[in-house]
Amino acid sequence: MHAGVPCARCHVEKVFTKAGKQCADCHADLHRRQFGANCQDCHTVRGWKAPAGQSVRGHLNRFPLLSAHAAATCDACHKGAASGVYVGLSTACVSCHLQQYSQASAPDHKAANLPSTCEICHSMDRWQGARFDHARFTTFPLIGAH
Repeated sequence: MHAGVPCARCHVEKVFTKAGKQCADCHADLHRRQFGANCQDCHTVRGWKAPAGQSVRGHLNRFPLLSAHAAATCDACHKGAASGVYVGLSTACVSCHLQQYSQASAPDHKAANLPSTCEICHSMDRWQGARFDHARFTTFPLIGAH
């Protein structure tokens, strides 16, 4: 991306060795130092929009991006992404999936008074095939012929 930038944009003085070499020398930190000063850990000189670091693609932090989450765009969850805010989100499933919880019908999660801690029954990989512990959530344990 730097190849198309006019020389005077970086070399404001005629002493060319004084041109900055760090991203922050020319670019504003839209993330407001939420991710440190090493832009190259996440971005490449080919463009800022596509993060480059495996840590960003894999989201290897407190909320790894697995299955459907890996296909989501950053701003699908990070509503403040346009203003550079990426931290402070809850990792609780219901913080993003309250609508799915409210509209669930087989079983009706609200009517059955099921907890909103989705991970008790569901995996991060998929909603289908939930592990429902009948004895834990009802007064009728499935034993014997049941």
